[in-house]
Amino acid sequence: MPKLVLDDVKNWPPERFLNALRDEDNISPVDALLETQADLSVFEQRYNMTSREFYARFKCGELGDASDYILWAGLYEAFSLLKQRVENAVMDVTVQRSLEPAVA
Repeated sequence: MPKLVLDDVKNWPPERFLNALRDEDNISPVDALLETQADLSVFEQRYNMTSREFYARFKCGELGDASDYILWAGLYEAFSLLKQRVENAVMDVTVQRSLEPAVA
């Protein structure tokens, strides 16, 4: 799996991050989701909290703006958007298939 190197990621909006993931050797959204989850797991283990808990605390200003936190927040936002897009795509396919006439 290709690795995406991000420089100055703290200034990137989540959409730019997602576009970079998509453009990198045509990585699939599911692969990007799994890679991002793996990256989130590193932070979760390092700081002993879930990404969801971290993000809520970060957004409330409880944790400061260390570069690790900014990267973690960006990864979590990207993960959330990717997850929603994958879920929507699965639902679209499921609904589309349920509407197709049965072939006997």
